[in-house]
Amino acid sequence: MCSRIEDGEQIEVSSCEDLNTLTFANISNEEDDPDSVFILNRPFDCGNGVDSLLLYAANYVVDQDAQGVFENGVVFTDEVLSDINRMEITELTSEYLSVEYVQDGKRVQESYVQYP
Repeated sequence: MCSRIEDGEQIEVSSCEDLNTLTFANISNEEDDPDSVFILNRPFDCGNGVDSLLLYAANYVVDQDAQGVFENGVVFTDEVLSDINRMEITELTSEYLSVEYVQDGKRVQESYVQYP
């Protein structure tokens, strides 16, 4: 994560929080199995000897129109550790992702850059 805004207020993130990663994964070859999403804290440079920590996990499906075209939304089910329910993709390139969602009653905007 490279930035976080909650209800319009910029949240300072430490270098350890900057190492949070958002990973969308297709971990099954079965067509009916849902895809998964994970948010992990990867404190490699924090000097505290802490291993990666799972911050969020869920299954997801993407919003699509009748022709299968992505409509900028991701719906989460079977959430673990937090309730996000739905995430809007506001910008997506091969190296940058910007998302918006509501968590604990707060509108959250986050951006991520490609993990090295």
